[in-house]
Amino acid sequence: MNNNGAVEILLESIPLKKRITGVDVTFSNSLIEAVNKILKYRYLFRGPIPDLAHLATAVMKAIEDYNNQLHWTLWGLTPN
Repeated sequence: MNNNGAVEILLESIPLKKRITGVDVTFSNSLIEAVNKILKYRYLFRGPIPDLAHLATAVMKAIEDYNNQLHWTLWGLTPN
């Protein structure tokens, strides 16, 4: 469990409530985290991205490529 005295003190002073996965939260964000991992490691971390314009271009190319690849989880179909 994530218990930290400094965080607990901070949370007492601001209107923010700590939520514990599996206790307070009944859903998981693991699906989107899996997509984020694919985006980062398969596409973005493979070359330099010097500014936001290059990042936007790289993300759009990654989405296009990913959505047109065959995926075994989709029985050999593409997301598109």
